[in-house]
Amino acid sequence: RSLVSLNQIHIFKMAESGDDKITLVSKDGEKIAVEAKIKEMSGLVKNILEDQDPTEDINVESIDSATLKSVVSYCEHHNYTNPEPLRKPLPSNKLEDFLDAWDNEFVTGFDDDGLLNVVNAANFLDIKPLVDICLAKIACMFKGKSIEDLRKEYQIEQEFTPELEEEIKKEYPWAFEDDE
Repeated sequence: RSLVSLNQIHIFKMAESGDDKITLVSKDGEKIAVEAKIKEMSGLVKNILEDQDPTEDINVESIDSATLKSVVSYCEHHNYTNPEPLRKPLPSNKLEDFLDAWDNEFVTGFDDDGLLNVVNAANFLDIKPLVDICLAKIACMFKGKSIEDLRKEYQIEQEFTPELEEEIKKEYPWAFEDDE
């Protein structure tokens, strides 16, 4: 005899009834209905649904509605299934050499701020394939350029001191995590 939580019973009943939507609430208060299958891609949603009634809203206060809709669009396109991981190191600085056409168009459709919003949202939601393609785009933007070219392109005037490096590591620890 096994113990089954009320959440598991509720999820089972949701699946039986075809009611397989959950609601994500963005930081600007917009409610976005998504397939509960998003938990297959999002570690955060999966963890929340293990502890919370699936009919309760899931607040994602750090993500604005436009960015959240983009993330949901990515998950929908991939049918809530993680695509194959990107090959590392990246084979070239041309995304079209290693991303499928849809992912390439998706990730190149953002300006720098939009891309950073999406990568931060994907990181918060724990959607690794989306984090990876966003970071691949950023890597391709930097690959093959000199420090001086990057300074000019991004209008960087401040020297990169060891103190600044430590500050950046504290602010963005996920950017320095090893994959393997």
